[in-house]
Amino acid sequence: MLKRLFGNDLHFHSTKAMTGHTLGAAGTIELALTTLMLKLQKTAPSLRCSTPSDEIAMLPDAEPVAIPGNAALSTSLAFGGSNTALIIKKMEPAEPLEQKDVPEDKITISAFASLQAGDPTPQKMLEICRKYGLRRLDRITQLSLAAADAVADAVCGGKNVALITVTSYGPAVTTCKVLDDILDFPEEEILPTGFSHSVLNAAASYIGTCLKIHGPTFAIAGFEDPFREAVELGRDLLAGNRCSKVLIVAADEEGIISRAAEKLRTSSAPVFTEGAFALVLGTEENGAKLTLDDTIAGERLLSCGVPADFADQLKQGVGQITLRKLEKPLWKALF
Repeated sequence: MLKRLFGNDLHFHSTKAMTGHTLGAAGTIELALTTLMLKLQKTAPSLRCSTPSDEIAMLPDAEPVAIPGNAALSTSLAFGGSNTALIIKKMEPAEPLEQKDVPEDKITISAFASLQAGDPTPQKMLEICRKYGLRRLDRITQLSLAAADAVADAVCGGKNVALITVTSYGPAVTTCKVLDDILDFPEEEILPTGFSHSVLNAAASYIGTCLKIHGPTFAIAGFEDPFREAVELGRDLLAGNRCSKVLIVAADEEGIISRAAEKLRTSSAPVFTEGAFALVLGTEENGAKLTLDDTIAGERLLSCGVPADFADQLKQGVGQITLRKLEKPLWKALF
């Protein structure tokens, strides 16, 4: 592909051998290294590439090579379709572009969906998988994708849409299974799909691919009030005119990790131990106005946030929706 696009004079290499597998930080680290190489006009070597495959049409630079150009391409090709290509270029300083901010009182709720325990049903999940041509989804991905699919029409093809996923436990069931398999089986018998589902942004990859979302993507994890953090981030993105809509998907699955954690919780117990919630923010005039309140909500719908009264307001269809803060969870002392 690189040879077809850029010809035989292209210099390329991989930085992973120098940094290791940094998961969510890999793209940022590679971009920083690419910028440094462009500044120094020299590539870094592709370490441990002494015996490349005969099937590779072009070989990476095994040793540092001088580069005369003023542009570079950094690609991050990750799990489940979370792929990015960034081109950086040396340029003369220019006047900043005028950017019109969007008043926060213009930010509205375009759509929402709430999945409770037992949703989606196996039949509904089968329909969703057939719709997008998917198989072998773990539970947290099923929950997240089903919630996102319920509001897919409001996303409008994903152009200039930001995606934020929220969770407390993430793909904990999958992660535990992957670790068990590493201990119990030889490397060649471990399913690669298990590892690719064990990262926090795995569900976001599926959502982005299926709904064709091409905007910025964030994965937020926490126990205190991560859903509110996601809403605040979404409002900042819209207010700064950095995107046209924001899709927020909160989901938690029930498993050994969540059950153990909930036994240690002494306050703010979630209404549902498993479920998902999707929210679409935009600036539509016919949407429900969203306001943030610093008073404390009574109950949380899911461990990762979403106040129960916030979901009730949305279901009642009132014109102004208030998102209140959640009480910080308290935990039993183990020692």
